Amino acid sequence: MGPFRFRLARVMDWYEKQSHLEAERLRMCAGQVVRMQGEIDQHKKDVLTHQMELLAKPNPEAHELAALGPFQRGARKQGEIDQHKKDVLTHQMELLAKPNPEAHELAALGPFQRGARKQEHRLRQKLKQGEQATEQQREISQAAQRRLRLIEKLRERRLAEHVYLFDRELEEIASEAHLARYARGLNEPQKPI
Repeated sequence: MGPFRFRLARVMDWYEKQSHLEAERLRMCAGQVVRMQGEIDQHKKDVLTHQMELLAKPNPEAHELAALGPFQRGARKQGEIDQHKKDVLTHQMELLAKPNPEAHELAALGPFQRGARKQEHRLRQKLKQGEQATEQQREISQAAQRRLRLIEKLRERRLAEHVYLFDRELEEIASEAHLARYARGLNEPQKPI
């Protein structure tokens, strides 16, 4: 009996490479979500800084206050959505807490709220898209891992079968050698001592 040779070795190698590739794609997808999270956090800091600078001006222009809503862009996580809501509420409270808010500031509050609601809706859509893409890639990666495990189990079974047949053949050879030796001992005349 020759050495063990798994006939599906190339298939197993291909499945293994495919499994690693899909796992790497999943890592890249998750890394992209994390990277986007960092970009969004930086953007939110920039927006907040811009808003604070704008509100710190003694006499901001009406178009500057109206632009506060559309200036805010991008986020993916639920925590970012909650943070966005808190930022909007904080801005509104600061504006209303002023002792003498000007008319154009109060007028800009309406478009700011509409812009904030639109931004929140966009954030929720991006969050949903990111979650769907990650989940889809996770399913693809899991399917590739299942195919690889199936081939590995088949290989293990074939190897166990090969070892069993090898041991059986070795036992037959040993048994034949013993019987041949015994038969030779019977055929040879006994030497007197």
